This record gives sequence, structure tokens and C-alpha cells, in this order.
Amino acid sequence: MNNSYDELIGAQAYQETMTVQMDPALLQDREAGAIYLAQLFGFSERDCRNLDALADDLSEVARETVLVFSRECLLVLCGAGADPAPGYGFRLLQVFADACDQNPCLHFRISGTERRKAVMGKRQVGASAKSEVNERGADTMEKNMVIRHASADDLSQMSRIEEISYPPLEGASMESLRERIHAFPECFWILEENGKIAAFINGMATDEKDLTDDMYDHAGKHKPDGAWQMIFSVVTDPEYRGKGYASMIMEKVLQDCRERGRAGVVLTCKQKLLSFYSKFGFVNEGVSQSTHGNVTWYQMRITFS
Repeated sequence: MNNSYDELIGAQAYQETMTVQMDPALLQDREAGAIYLAQLFGFSERDCRNLDALADDLSEVARETVLVFSRECLLVLCGAGADPAPGYGFRLLQVFADACDQNPCLHFRISGTERRKAVMGKRQVGASAKSEVNERGADTMEKNMVIRHASADDLSQMSRIEEISYPPLEGASMESLRERIHAFPECFWILEENGKIAAFINGMATDEKDLTDDMYDHAGKHKPDGAWQMIFSVVTDPEYRGKGYASMIMEKVLQDCRERGRAGVVLTCKQKLLSFYSKFGFVNEGVSQSTHGNVTWYQMRITFS
């Protein structure tokens, strides 16, 4: 390929925000796509051939970047049938959508729309692309979206999202969620779209400075006026990933915690998400004492001045 970097990203690349018009012809094939993406983002071609490695690289993009997919591009990548096979192109779309959900610097846009849109399930994408890819307007979405606290009625939906989003040893059980809702409903932040829970964040408040494993299943340790807000989970229903909902809720969590007079917020995360949380101002304090789910966790903290 002889395309220069500037030609690849087009004339809309600015110092503040880079807008990238994705080329469907180059993204259908793994080899051509790897070369194209490597030149586009400066990643290694080896990483771009491996979708897991590409996802990790995208999570670390620090420049505001808008990924623009035309309707033609979506049709090409998803296939022309009503139920396209989940080939390389479709899996690549899922990687981009998840990266946009996890990295607040990345934005997924369909040509002709004014806000980010999610990559839906393969059956939905194939059908939606042929009917001009989800024509629901931004104003309608805004009117039907709300961030609120929890009630007992939310238990079933939240339990389902936890179950499909985390390995068995990491996700909260229904009973644990029930106890948390009873003990600290005000420490659940739920983003609801059109009456359905799309994503949520939850955790207790405490005067203890570090997040420990015993907190997860002992909701009674919650202290309403505690200095530190702990974050137990940040989770988005797979159907809604790629819209940046986790970032929207996190901003609300931080705002509320400041207003409540907390000293700050503490969470633990896996290594691949360190860069995501650092963009909100969280500081990596190193490997956590937590062994929750038999996983290595890193503790991150944001302290309000």
C-alpha cells in the first residue's frame, strides 16, 4: 500500500480530534486490514492481525478519534444476508464497538448521524444496515435515556447483565446484588434506555482506604457517610456496548461523589483497563491485595481536592 498517513485519515484529521473514514474494501480481508490499520493507528501489523491484541491497542489510544463507518461499509463487513456469518469483518466491528465503549477517546459513528451508535447483534446489524442502519434519531435517544439509582425491581435485569458479562468467579450473584440494593441503593448508578437497563456501576461507601475482597459479599459494611466510594463493577449489557455508556455513568458517579463530600473513589481493574480509567483521573496504585475471582487486580484511586 502506498497511501500516506494523511491520505488514509483524510482531510478531517485535526490536532484535537482525528476523524477516520473506514475503508470497507481494505477491512474485509485480515491481511489487507492489518496493513491498513497498522498505518492508520501506528500499531504493529502483528497486533492488527490478532483481534485480541488489536483490542488492547485500541484501549490505549489517547487522542480523540472518531471512527466513521458508511452504511456501505457496514453492509460489506456484516454480509448481505439477513443472518450473516460472524466472519472476520463482523468480529472486527465488534472489536471497534467494544473499544469505543471502554475508551472515552474513541467514538463510533455511522455516516450521516450526529452521535455514536453501537454495533448490534449480527442479525440486527445485517437487517439495520439494509434499512439505513438504525434511523432512530439522537433527540429521541436522549429523551428516553436516564441515569438513576437502584430499586428492588432492578434485580433481575442487573443479575442477568452480571452473569453474561463476567466469568462465574468474578460476577456478583443475585443474592449479593439483592443485599447490595437493600443496603445502598443510592450507590448504584443505572443508565436506562427506553425502560431497559443498559449499563450500571455499583459499590459501597466506607472509611477504609483500600478495596478488599470481604466487601463484595458483606453489604452491611457500607457506611452511608463513608469517606471513600468503592466501585465493585462497571458493566454494560453486550447489546448496548459501543455507545460510551460506561463512561457516561462514570462521569455521573464522580460528580455525585464530589457533591456527597467523599474523599474520592477507589476501584480495582485488570491491567488492560488501566488506561481507560486513567482518563477519568484515576491513578494506578499497583497490584491490589484483592484476589477476587483468582485474578490479578490493580487498585486505582481518584482523590478529590
